[in-house]
Amino acid sequence: MDRMLVLREKKDSEKFIVLEGNRRLAALKILSNPTVLTSLHVKPSLQKRFEVLSKRFVRKEIEPIACFEVVDREEGNRWILLRHTGENEGRGVVGWSGLAASRFRGGDPALQALEFVRNYGNLSDNQKHLLIHSFPITTLERLLSTREVRKLIGVEIVDKKLSTELPADEIIKPLKRMVLDLVEKKFNVTKLKNKAAQTEYVQNFDSVDRPDFSKKGQAIPIENIREGDFKQKPGTTRQTKRKLSDPSDRKTVIPSKLRLNVLDPKVAMIFKELKGLNLETLARSCSASF
Repeated sequence: MDRMLVLREKKDSEKFIVLEGNRRLAALKILSNPTVLTSLHVKPSLQKRFEVLSKRFVRKEIEPIACFEVVDREEGNRWILLRHTGENEGRGVVGWSGLAASRFRGGDPALQALEFVRNYGNLSDNQKHLLIHSFPITTLERLLSTREVRKLIGVEIVDKKLSTELPADEIIKPLKRMVLDLVEKKFNVTKLKNKAAQTEYVQNFDSVDRPDFSKKGQAIPIENIREGDFKQKPGTTRQTKRKLSDPSDRKTVIPSKLRLNVLDPKVAMIFKELKGLNLETLARSCSASF
């Protein structure tokens, strides 16, 4: 695995799926073709550095790439878990964060709650950043494993799925409150170390964070809830309307914020240049290139 851990895509196929070593694989793909970054949120200065490095990159010098092939995903997962969940008597090297380990396990109830709030909680960019990089997933797991807490917020765990009988607008309230309290460090594991403290914490929620149990319906997994199930976007009022930007109100041919997955290298470079061509001063060049 200090090489790459791979799985053959199909029997007798010459294509392989990389199970461990995806950052190394991404680096090689970028060096081989830096235009793959055009459709991503990458600073132009960083992309320029990759473009310079790619000119010195010689693919033949690193191929063939040394890999270790496993028979199936089960064997691969066993080795990946050993490697990333601590030293494991010398077998492991890099410890995963609780969030990364939870993602790998296939979506624990706490991770389902976190993804639900991230997708539908109307969070700020900074809050979303913190959820990805420093969320204490084990503390949320501890809260949701307590039966009294689940009863107070209106959820249950069925076949490892976090389920609720409440509508989307109601269940988002307590889950969002819990996630934000943890990510903003208003509460931590020491304040929620036992069932009594956890129950008291939830009982002290403001009225706006408590679900309305009179609206109960049929139980469904929260991961099955979609945006259309909300009557109003969490964190907004019915009077608030989102101001839509006019796509024609721009100074360049292609809006700078537009992201497209352009695969052809030449087209990708044209796409990038059209984001910078000024319509007012370079009208003829814009129309010809477009």
